[in-house]
Amino acid sequence: MRSMKFLPLTFVALLLVMFSAESANASSNKSYRGFGACYAFNPDPDRRCYFGNGFGAAFIAKKQSNVRYTLCVTQKATGSKDCFRSRTRRKGRPSAVLLSNKSIVDDIGKYKLKWRVRGHGIVARATLTMLLGD
Repeated sequence: MRSMKFLPLTFVALLLVMFSAESANASSNKSYRGFGACYAFNPDPDRRCYFGNGFGAAFIAKKQSNVRYTLCVTQKATGSKDCFRSRTRRKGRPSAVLLSNKSIVDDIGKYKLKWRVRGHGIVARATLTMLLGD
């Protein structure tokens, strides 16, 4: 009988924890952006690139500078994965990771890109398809 008194209180506490965690994830995603780029040092968002370009991935921290992040690249066909650490310099400016010289991106096909920031988890995702040029 006594445990029934605490059931509504426990339920309310659980709801508060769930909503606070959800709002933290939502706000972190608005603070960061990641995308694949065919030319890593002049990044514009791209989904398809040809081998031979200096392709890579760009990450933007919109609200702060000097954000440390990890970019993980997964080859969709084989499942092979490699991660790279970097950091942004100025807020709102793209930080590029050159992928054309990495062994993970060695074949045509789709690659999944995921950016993680410590304390925020996965903050951005993108897909980059590598094509064979003419």
